[in-house]
Amino acid sequence: MEQDAPVAAFDTETWLIAPGRLAPSLVCLSYHLDGETNLLNPEDGAAWFKAQLESDTILVGHNVAYDVGVLVEYMPELMPLIWQAYDEGRIL
Repeated sequence: MEQDAPVAAFDTETWLIAPGRLAPSLVCLSYHLDGETNLLNPEDGAAWFKAQLESDTILVGHNVAYDVGVLVEYMPELMPLIWQAYDEGRIL
């Protein structure tokens, strides 16, 4: 993890949790990075998250494990990038 890496706070909103639906469908993703705050639809939110995983950005949030699970459910191909970011200490 780079000491001067940008830090992004992010959060997802979903449909309600229900039996058999522990990672509900993504409704939107919000983030704050470099003075910019935005609210994105599922497609744009997953694309933003993927771009952050492919960079040196440190990703932080209140319930990150849940949010990451929701994003993997929406876009399963994120899984290797997510594990790499966890291994690098970039998801907190």
